[in-house]
Amino acid sequence: MKKGGLLAFLIIILLLNILSISSIKIEAENLYFTDLVLKCTICGDQNLADFALFTAQDLREIGINTEIKIYDCLCPYNPFLLRDFDLLMLKISYDDISPDLRFLYDEEGSLNFAGITSDIPYGTNSADLLKEGSIKMNASERKQIYNEWQELVMNRLLLVLPFYAYRNYGIIWSNTKNFDYIWGWVDSCPYMSYDGLHDGQDSLEEWNTADSMWIELNPMFSVDTASKNIVEYQFESGIEINPNLELIKTGLIYDWEQISSHHYKYYVRDSRGIILQESYL
Repeated sequence: MKKGGLLAFLIIILLLNILSISSIKIEAENLYFTDLVLKCTICGDQNLADFALFTAQDLREIGINTEIKIYDCLCPYNPFLLRDFDLLMLKISYDDISPDLRFLYDEEGSLNFAGITSDIPYGTNSADLLKEGSIKMNASERKQIYNEWQELVMNRLLLVLPFYAYRNYGIIWSNTKNFDYIWGWVDSCPYMSYDGLHDGQDSLEEWNTADSMWIELNPMFSVDTASKNIVEYQFESGIEINPNLELIKTGLIYDWEQISSHHYKYYVRDSRGIILQESYL
């Protein structure tokens, strides 16, 4: 082949390669048909950052480009109230605040991340149900109100879905009876017993449990699981709620009666026996 022909051939191949590369580059740039912003907080749980990355990866595979913004508890402002996001990953524990959810979904709520107000359709309905549920004393009636509110929010206002859940494992000796994993160790203790001795067990009158090293036993500042477990062993609830969200009379308050709309009388236990106290609401 002549040099001129060879040179032309190489130039043609080079141009074809350039065109091929350019087409791939253009295709990559147009891969995503929309862009979203995903915010998450990692306060007390570093795994949420991984969950955010998994989510972004899954969304990109279906053509949704996702920008991740991660905040920790040291952020000088509340990053959620800016509402400059499309998706929000938020972990909230309801152990100490249930059942009142107004701090999250009420117009005056401190973490009203969705911006639900009375000015938007169904916003007033949501506020009314939340208020009614927060003051309803009957547990089954309160649960029904919150079920109605949940349907309203999911169908009319906001898409809220449970996300990744941790897989928990519990190991217990076969001779331990009446332990309910859903209830947990502390709440199951009054009902548990041994059916004989297991290997290495010396007594039927005591329970031994092991956990990781605790960090802080002040209930106001306990954030790790081990510390919270020890605190639960030391303190007893005033009114206890079972896993079905029903009030049970096994706590310090073993009974109560309603005197009027704002007057309730509670019957309270103490170390000396049973005493009677009154509480006004």
